[in-house]
Order: sequence, then structure tokens, then C-alpha cells
Amino acid sequence: MENALRQHGIMEVLEERERNNLLTAFAAQRGATGRVAWALGLSPSELQRLTRALHLSAEVENLRERFRSEVLSNSHLTHRLDLLGRDKYLADLGIQKKFTDSLRKELERLVKDVMSDATDLHSLANVVGRKHGAPAELVTRAFERLGMAESLRKQLSSQTLPPSP
Repeated sequence: MENALRQHGIMEVLEERERNNLLTAFAAQRGATGRVAWALGLSPSELQRLTRALHLSAEVENLRERFRSEVLSNSHLTHRLDLLGRDKYLADLGIQKKFTDSLRKELERLVKDVMSDATDLHSLANVVGRKHGAPAELVTRAFERLGMAESLRKQLSSQTLPPSP
């Protein structure tokens, strides 16, 4: 069958269409191989074989790197807080730890600037959210997910306690 398709010049057209479909799927799924495989009805190993067979490994990796860079360089707090809930996506791109470490450092810096304006974790999330245009619920969730909540509660309670006699 393949020989017949090649003789009539159809195989090259089909392969080019398949290449375009694959690259479009990677772009639409923002580089997430698991989601691309699912969208195309393939297992991850089948997707990997197809990518190699179509000689697209380098192009796919370049696309994935573009999305990694985009995620890591995005400075919009709400978007970053929202991405924190997308563990599978971050893991698929291979940047989950790097992303969470970066977001934790950013939140620590933001909290430090407004700690004196808050009395509890909820008010701290409100102050940070209001100052940086992010929903307080996402800020609170980030405090919890990043393991910052208990430490922040202690800091807040120690600053609101009256001095002992």
C-alpha cells in the first residue's frame, strides 16, 4: 500500500499533513505530550514513535521549550497562581519543581512587603491579592500548596501578640 501511495506521490502529501497535524496539536496543547497523545488517540509511546518517524523530534522539543520558557518567565501573578494548580502540565513540561520554587520565592517577597498590613492568613492573602491584582482565593491556595501557610500563620500571630510583661 505504501509503495502504491509513494508511486502516485500521495505518501509525501499524507506525511506532510500528518506533520502539520502533529505540530498543530502540540501548539494547541501548549507542549503537553500527554494531552497531545490523548487528543490524537495515541499512547505516549506511540506518539513518541510517530514524532520520530516524521522527523519532528527537534521541532517538537523546540515548541515544548518555548512553552517552558513562557511559563517560567510569565510575570502575571494571577496566571502563575492558576498554573500552580496544573501539576500534570508542569510535570509534563519537566518544570514543576523549578516553577514552584520560583513562585514560592516570589510570594515570600510579596508577603514580606505587606506582612505588617495583615492580621491573619486570610487578610494577608487579601492584601497581597489586592496589591498585585490576584484573587485572594488563589493566593491562599498557593500559600497552602507551597507549604507556606503554617509559617505565615506563626509570623502573623507573633506580630499581633501583645508584648509580655
